[in-house]
Amino acid sequence: MLLKHIEALCKHSKTISILETDTCQWISDGFACYPLLKMPKLNEKKVLTVLNIPESKEAKYSVTVKPMHEHFNTGDHDAHEKEIEKEWMPIMNTKPMKTSEGITFINFRFLKPLQDLEQPRFFERKTETGQIYIVVKEGFLINAIIMPTTMINEGFVKSMRELAEQCEIAYLLKEEKKNEQKNNSNDQED
Repeated sequence: MLLKHIEALCKHSKTISILETDTCQWISDGFACYPLLKMPKLNEKKVLTVLNIPESKEAKYSVTVKPMHEHFNTGDHDAHEKEIEKEWMPIMNTKPMKTSEGITFINFRFLKPLQDLEQPRFFERKTETGQIYIVVKEGFLINAIIMPTTMINEGFVKSMRELAEQCEIAYLLKEEKKNEQKNNSNDQED
């Protein structure tokens, strides 16, 4: 895990939460959580030092140390998790993924701390209230919990429909040109 990218996330949100479980501490910017493995136990002061926050700017940050939210399962296994097997091309700096509720998006900036993972796998988990969150694993170990980005609304769906229609038109025109060229070359051979 690349700490410099977690630092950038926390500096962007001005939020640093150290979330404690029975097994380790996690660091969060309020939208994604990453386990702090092989690190000394952090408190409010130490985390500012680790994230290179100058003393003169400390007051601009909300820094907390508290127990991990009980609605997140931080264990490496959840009996109800589902591996996400369908992903699409990036849309507006997000990674679209097929979930049990259709499609969800995670912002690419939350994947930057995971760039050193060789084969990350994505899993859908749900809180007790049914809210989806994404877990990123390599092997059997959980490396991140990421909250999906809310971006689906009527305007977004309309834009995606228009984009799909234009892609289909462009594809059909391309195929038509290819067939015309093929027919012209056949005519010249005769």
